[in-house]
Amino acid sequence: MDGLERGDPRRLGPFRILARLAVGGTATVYLGRSRGGRAVAVKVLHREHARRPAARARFRDEVLIATAAGGPHAPSVLDADAAAAIPWMALEFLPSATLRDAVEHTGPLPDACLRHIAAGTAEALGALHRAGIAHLDVTPANILLTSAGPRLIDFGIAARGRSSTADGTPGFMAPEQVAADAGPESDVFSLGATLAFATEPDGELRALIDECRDPDPTARPTAAELTRRIAALTSAASQPGDTELPTGVREVIAGRQLAAADAPVPPWTPTRRQLLLGVGVVVPSATGALVAALAQDTGRGPSPGASRGATPSAAPPLSPSMSPSPATPPSELRFVVTGDGPLTDLTYWVNGRHTTLPEVARTWKKTVVLPAGTDSVDYRLRFTVHRGAVEMRVYVNDVEIQEGKDPSVVPQELTTYPFESGLAGSADTTNPVPAPHFTPPAIHVPPIPSFSPPAIPTFPAPHFTLPSFPAR
Repeated sequence: MDGLERGDPRRLGPFRILARLAVGGTATVYLGRSRGGRAVAVKVLHREHARRPAARARFRDEVLIATAAGGPHAPSVLDADAAAAIPWMALEFLPSATLRDAVEHTGPLPDACLRHIAAGTAEALGALHRAGIAHLDVTPANILLTSAGPRLIDFGIAARGRSSTADGTPGFMAPEQVAADAGPESDVFSLGATLAFATEPDGELRALIDECRDPDPTARPTAAELTRRIAALTSAASQPGDTELPTGVREVIAGRQLAAADAPVPPWTPTRRQLLLGVGVVVPSATGALVAALAQDTGRGPSPGASRGATPSAAPPLSPSMSPSPATPPSELRFVVTGDGPLTDLTYWVNGRHTTLPEVARTWKKTVVLPAGTDSVDYRLRFTVHRGAVEMRVYVNDVEIQEGKDPSVVPQELTTYPFESGLAGSADTTNPVPAPHFTPPAIHVPPIPSFSPPAIPTFPAPHFTLPSFPAR
């Protein structure tokens, strides 16, 4: 678990974002907390992928498949917004370790423990296959080991029916998956490869793993058959307690559960605006300095008992020079869109409430005053661009927290119009984080060189002299 970085969201939907759990090639998973205090895992598509229609469509499919798969075999989907400018999905948080982490942490797992994991994972695959879903990425990194048994995660490339793409993790893909013709039988092959990674089993379990990894898909057992056969092996060979995870893995899971329950809230510091307005900010370790400052304003020395770190027994009386600090002013959210040409179908959302404008001219600006006491804001902006480029900026209390440009890198002459654009995010209004400024590299499209055919050389016409013949 890592702290948040600049540019990470602070709130998505009803969830406050607390820390990073994992970063993948297309998405980042954050630890979040609901308003009621429930820990959740929030998967957020990377911004560069959110601009690609194919990636957005795949994320939308992942949300639908993960929702169908959620339950005893996979984390449940609690909420999602696949249509957001930056799509996200909130899932049940499961204190766990991946099978890959467990093997790397403790070495190969005991056979009895591995049989228990294999049976649970095969059962999960059987439930998916009955629903017409193929996972297509069964790997040690996508099996979570929890106190209640294994759970399958990451349905990013899952498919309903068969898949005609060669996506997957090398080393765990079935031959037919590499050939872009994958289905439920491919998951069985991947499970066999995963079990072989986790240990070096002997006897019947080794024979079963070899069957799963048969190059011929029709020769492999189904997930349901595999579940029955592994369960029979487990009940016949195991003693009570044999199926438990190794002590080191259980300690890792317990530690992650405690860390999630006590995840630190991202630090808050007063903004320059609040300091200039005199909004009271008291650092506990500096209470003595505060007493001295108050005493200087009132013309009295500190009380004899006041010392560094001590709490004054009573606040000094107010004098004309010590009027109460002004109340914190309401926060403001401001959108600014500049460019050339009009925008159509512009909609902006602020904390769930939206407004739609059929057409606006550039430059377009909108300031929204937030109710007093609002400590965070979720926002979203969407519109249609018909020509040219557009630049977007979002400010909270005059601090620029997000910027964007569309098209960002592709030259305008290669852009297809009209196209939909926008941005979304969340911010802490008490301490907005300035947006990092990034200048995308310019792409130079060289002009097509002109072509002049080479000159065709000319040659003088040959001169022939006809011979003369004597007259007859």
